Amino acid sequence: MKSNLIDELWQVVENQGFSKEEIVGSSRKRDLVDVRIAMAHVLHFRVGMTQSKIAKIIGLADHTTVNHYVNQCKARNDYDYRIMMNEFAEVIEKYENAEILNEIKKVWNKHKGGMLDFYPPID
Repeated sequence: MKSNLIDELWQVVENQGFSKEEIVGSSRKRDLVDVRIAMAHVLHFRVGMTQSKIAKIIGLADHTTVNHYVNQCKARNDYDYRIMMNEFAEVIEKYENAEILNEIKKVWNKHKGGMLDFYPPID
């Protein structure tokens, strides 16, 4: 599921007018760095991904820059950064909701023959 999530996050990046090649490249332009910071923030805090894995996704040599990005995310407050964060959040919420629904289905179907026997299984 995480690979689909990452693909959708890259699609958000492209919808905002950036290419994946630009983001994983070495440019230090403010708008490109803001995209990297936003992606690092959602992957770390919302998905729980390690900084090393995030570094690989956004084209960094190691986790140290991701650590800096994660610590800098609160300092970013410009309009374009907030738009990117909002769009990333929508994608993340879709996946979080799907995971919650799957957990509910597992619990619901686990109790067949128990207290929930009179309810049909959830498909």
